[in-house]
Amino acid sequence: GIWYPSTGREGLEAHHQIATAARPGGGTGFDTSISWPLYMDLLRDELAHRPEPTVLMSSEVFSGRMTWKFLRDLKKLFAEIRIIAYLRRQDTLIASNYNQWVKTENLRLRLEDLRILPFDFEVMLEPWNKLLVGHTGGLVVCPYERDRLRNGSIVDDFMHSVFDLDIDCSFGRPIGQGSNPRLSLSALEYKRRVNVMCPRSIAAAFVEPLVEYSAHELLARPETEAAIFSAQQRREILAAFAESNASVARRYLGVEDGILFVDDLVESDEGDAVARTRLDFRKALVISRHVAAWYLAHSEPDVRKPANEEALRQLIRGISWPCSALAPFLPDQAIGLLIRRLAVAFHGSFVAPTDEDIVGLRWAKS
Repeated sequence: GIWYPSTGREGLEAHHQIATAARPGGGTGFDTSISWPLYMDLLRDELAHRPEPTVLMSSEVFSGRMTWKFLRDLKKLFAEIRIIAYLRRQDTLIASNYNQWVKTENLRLRLEDLRILPFDFEVMLEPWNKLLVGHTGGLVVCPYERDRLRNGSIVDDFMHSVFDLDIDCSFGRPIGQGSNPRLSLSALEYKRRVNVMCPRSIAAAFVEPLVEYSAHELLARPETEAAIFSAQQRREILAAFAESNASVARRYLGVEDGILFVDDLVESDEGDAVARTRLDFRKALVISRHVAAWYLAHSEPDVRKPANEEALRQLIRGISWPCSALAPFLPDQAIGLLIRRLAVAFHGSFVAPTDEDIVGLRWAKS
């Protein structure tokens, strides 16, 4: 049998807490007061009462900077260690991370204002390779591309790569669990501006309605996360990692030509990334109306002030707010005023920037 420990994943599906405890300084959003040495004691105690010979631990947090003297403790606990790393092409990986950071971590920067992120897979894999020196096991590296996954399924591929198991219809596959829906590109830019306007506690209130809005928009007009980049930007990203990717392909996959990823880079409807990610006032108004309707449907009536509730209902009915008059002349500032009024309607005690402050904001360098 296979045992999936409860230690280190308190209330979660993945072992994010124990992985965070092994990182210098934590800072993953899964920080815990339990130290790594204590986690080792707790894990050792849990496994002492389990008959299963195989243990599975999983967390994307393990892909970051780790305190390797801590992870060496695992070699004392397990006779054999097999590590599997799924690698996602860097342009899609950066786009996915940016979407997540804006959605839940309150990132305020535009994507173009970020330095190219340190997704050098050769550098990231080397410490794990060294960890296994002199120990039974191995490092398994798999490109995360659907056509290269076993049966096109990450579950099938993982079970085969880690446990040499071929699963069939009797296997209980997870359904609808661990879902982390992304924001559409327009909702993503809207949320980024919310982050600029609001503290994290208030910006968080926008996440659920924006996720719901994104689901409808993506169904009507599908788009990939990487569409936030132009074709040229994507080529530049991959060029920056080309040498490292080729080295990984040769060393870990035995691919002589050094091609790590084979999926097509440019889709037929690539278009202009700037146009796709631009948020005009009309689109912001549509999103705001959805957010307002969601709030009225899901919030408790006794926490809503009558004046704020009426303002939201006017917005939903299409009655213009004062910021609409500003839109033809200062669209970015008009969007800022729109977001401010929503935030104030949600949280009457919220001390938002004044209208004058917002009109003076320079959004290009938020």
